Amino acid sequence: MSVKRFESDRVIFLDDENEVQEIVYQKSKRRGPVLSFLIEHYLGGQQRKGAFVWNAAFFVLSVMFLEICMQLVSFGELTGDIVYPILFSIPTGILLSFFTGFFNPKVNGIISMVLTFLVCLYFNIQLVYQSIFGDFLALADMSNGADAIENFWAQMLHGIWEAKWEILLLFIPFFATIAIAIFKPIRFTKTSWITKGINFAGLCVLHVVCLLALLVGGKGPYTPWDCYTNPNTATNNSIAVLGVLTTARLEVQTVTLGLSVTNPDDLVHIDDSHLLGDLVQTSPEVDTSPNVMDIDFDKLAAEETNKSLKEMHEYFAAQTPSRKNEYTGYFEGYNLITFCAESFSSRMINPVLTPTLYKLSTEGFVFNNFYNSYHSNTTNGEYTFNMGIFPDLSRSKANGSFRKSANNYVPFCLGNMFKTVGVQPYAYHNYYGTYYTRYLSHPNMGYKFKTPGAGLNIRVQWPSSDLAMMEKSIKDYLSADQQFMAYYMTFSGHYQYTWNNPMAAKNRKEINEYCKENNLKYSETVKAFLACNLELEKALTYLMEQLEEAGVAEKTVIVLTNDHYPYGLNSTQYNELAGEKIDTTFEKYKNSFICWNGGMSEPVVVDTPCCTIDILPTLLNLFGFEYDSRLLMGRDVLDPNSFHVAILSNQSWITDKAKFDASRNKLTVIKEGDETVTDEYVQAIQSLVKNKFTMSTKILNKNYYKIVVPKSASVVAPSDKNNQTVTPQKPNNTTKPNNNNTQSSSVSQGSSEPPSSSENHGASSEPATPGQPTVSQTQSTPAGFEDEQE
Repeated sequence: MSVKRFESDRVIFLDDENEVQEIVYQKSKRRGPVLSFLIEHYLGGQQRKGAFVWNAAFFVLSVMFLEICMQLVSFGELTGDIVYPILFSIPTGILLSFFTGFFNPKVNGIISMVLTFLVCLYFNIQLVYQSIFGDFLALADMSNGADAIENFWAQMLHGIWEAKWEILLLFIPFFATIAIAIFKPIRFTKTSWITKGINFAGLCVLHVVCLLALLVGGKGPYTPWDCYTNPNTATNNSIAVLGVLTTARLEVQTVTLGLSVTNPDDLVHIDDSHLLGDLVQTSPEVDTSPNVMDIDFDKLAAEETNKSLKEMHEYFAAQTPSRKNEYTGYFEGYNLITFCAESFSSRMINPVLTPTLYKLSTEGFVFNNFYNSYHSNTTNGEYTFNMGIFPDLSRSKANGSFRKSANNYVPFCLGNMFKTVGVQPYAYHNYYGTYYTRYLSHPNMGYKFKTPGAGLNIRVQWPSSDLAMMEKSIKDYLSADQQFMAYYMTFSGHYQYTWNNPMAAKNRKEINEYCKENNLKYSETVKAFLACNLELEKALTYLMEQLEEAGVAEKTVIVLTNDHYPYGLNSTQYNELAGEKIDTTFEKYKNSFICWNGGMSEPVVVDTPCCTIDILPTLLNLFGFEYDSRLLMGRDVLDPNSFHVAILSNQSWITDKAKFDASRNKLTVIKEGDETVTDEYVQAIQSLVKNKFTMSTKILNKNYYKIVVPKSASVVAPSDKNNQTVTPQKPNNTTKPNNNNTQSSSVSQGSSEPPSSSENHGASSEPATPGQPTVSQTQSTPAGFEDEQE
């Protein structure tokens, strides 16, 4: 680099190709010493056509553009919260430009192009993922990228094609860098270290300004500040409020710094007395004692030295347990078959098209206000259904919750509970057992687990047949003489809904004839969805026929719910299926919790708001098992003495009085003018919900049940599992009502629960059943299996 010329207030340096490399501004009386210093060191190192401020401005405007476009494309609107993504775009853009000042203009230009491409690519990854699943991708889940590509490549290509114009829109900043490289309106030249230092200091100041702006809304639950600082904030909520790049930074920061949901502020101690009512005594003969076990949480807290565990003991000691009720032990000694149905929707149930599903959903216990908690991701819905607690949805998660639970003690799962009464439970899935590492988690829940290639002899397709799975599995357990229990994770209803889907193609003729006979003008996507789910109807029809033939229908309970909302249908298509416009915040999650028994003479109608976490405690009570309701995040829906709330995965909630949208911090009162929906009421439920997510994560990560649940014959203790011996023993229960006397009734919401408020031990594992891999601490994949993601 050589001096080309001197001017009155600057020295211009050129490189060997006579390109301007650096301009150094000299002091001048006209500017004064301070201004001259700032000009020299802030604009130093830049050419006349593109000072550093223009480089930074390019990145700032690019990030702003991407954040605004993502909000519009994903949420369909811009709310007042858009101010936060815009504000955080300023320090983020300056940070990106910081990396383009270390080398000569050509190298810096390449770095700029690469950085812009990677940023645009990340936005587009989120765009495509959200367009397919309706959710944003948490950074911790990106470790499953190779598996997702292997199994979802067709869906990914379809999603890319469907979002092609939006993808091009989000690549505009990258196209701009190409234009800059050609026409050179900005040169990304090398900057001095003094300039870098000043720029970095300015970046830090601007970041502090952004943080102060978050405080404008206060520090309460679901405020922007809470969204920023709380590790339990859902990725969807975080992107909606803070933007894509800030959310990604926070997730990286949380994992790399080892932050977790162990801070004192994670649990909000509340006074829940105003949510509790007087004890409902339905009959003097009904036992209404608490559903608890002999666990002295106060003593455990007093003796505990670990701060986090002590806090957990204190929290559970303060919980109001659910109570036994007139339905306790109602199905004691009965058989149980449960289904977690892939992408199932109650909107497809029809007495003509799906007579078996219609029968199951209108007889038995009819839960009119059940909400499935999840928009997508099968493993989260399945985990909640089986565990009665929420999965780890925090920023700090490093693994799927089912995968982590495989080495935990999980005594309250139905499989382990049925083992305590001498029953060998079975579980089935009609895809490979390594999907979500089910070959590890499901045996740990007490099941003899069978999948294609591991005990289940069916043809594997994407998706495979539920009917074939039922036909090949039912003989394993069906008995007229012995109690049995089976669990199915179905697959036939899986996205994507085209006639290339083998289950849709198989049932296409029947669906077309049904639509023609009933003059239904469904789109091809909705028809394909119905065709896929018709395979589940056929599986259930076959099951019912076999139960009747064996003479055990009256002694068998069938339970069915879905894993998540059918995300393969967009809002227009779901409205088409439902025959009406569905509220996308709450009502699209409304679904079925089927609980049918052939011996019930009349249905029991339940109007209580409930959700996925409530299924397990409800079944444990119905079957008369001993459990501690304080250790489950759900509540027995049939208990009139519990406070009931339906909770969605983004921490939105529904009670009989109000609905709260956590992503927008918006409350809707169901009955306008209801004076009981006070600020105190809303704040108590917000805290209740936040606590449930926090404690669910801690239970999983601390292997908490192993620490506190008594190792008695009433649960499957780790020592029993290691020795492969379990002593069968009937739990003590109240007398079960005679089914012939069951009356049609409405179980109304009682009052009594929300929380007052108050990490990894070794775990044992379930012995492998014949033909199944053994659960081990290393969780190695057995030969012949490939680790896939659904």
